[in-house]
Amino acid sequence: MKKTLILSVGGSSEPIVNVIKNYNPDFVYFFCSSGLNGSEGTIDSPEDPCGDKRKSECPKCGYKYYLGDPKGKTIAKL
Repeated sequence: MKKTLILSVGGSSEPIVNVIKNYNPDFVYFFCSSGLNGSEGTIDSPEDPCGDKRKSECPKCGYKYYLGDPKGKTIAKL
């Protein structure tokens, strides 16, 4: 059976990283607030917000990207 985590995001990525490592889910969904003081930047920033420094490269175009890139349909901004 697949495991899914649905996480409410605060101001620090450390608890998020720890729970993901502990539960080892197949899917992770984030709920975060947007705006100036929102928690969106905790998981969605231009660099690597969650500490995963591993990168991969597209075999066709050579584009390099962080494996921990959280952008996508798994982020719900409130």
